[in-house]
Amino acid sequence: MGLNPRNKSHRPEGPCHLCGVHTRLSFEHVPPEAAFNRYPIVRATREQILSPDEFSGEGGIVEPRGSGAYTLCERCNSFTGGCYGAEYASWARQGFERIHRMRTSVNGDADP
Repeated sequence: MGLNPRNKSHRPEGPCHLCGVHTRLSFEHVPPEAAFNRYPIVRATREQILSPDEFSGEGGIVEPRGSGAYTLCERCNSFTGGCYGAEYASWARQGFERIHRMRTSVNGDADP
């Protein structure tokens, strides 16, 4: 059972990886949540990464909120999200749209 990010009493405490203040940490999505990172993922264990031919996606660690970790205080998480999150998400959407256009172009469905 994972941590409930909305319940601050269940968030881990520790030093913020940016400012160093010891406080309750917030969940930092990496890449940003708006960049297609809001859905559950299966994170491979170290052993599975070292044996990629044997890893089928089964038995990994389920991360229900997407990729990320509790590493930043809320202030720093909001700050970094405001500095680069929107631009990164825009870049990711542009890449997704370009790939989609290329794929449909190959199938004769649309122009690149």
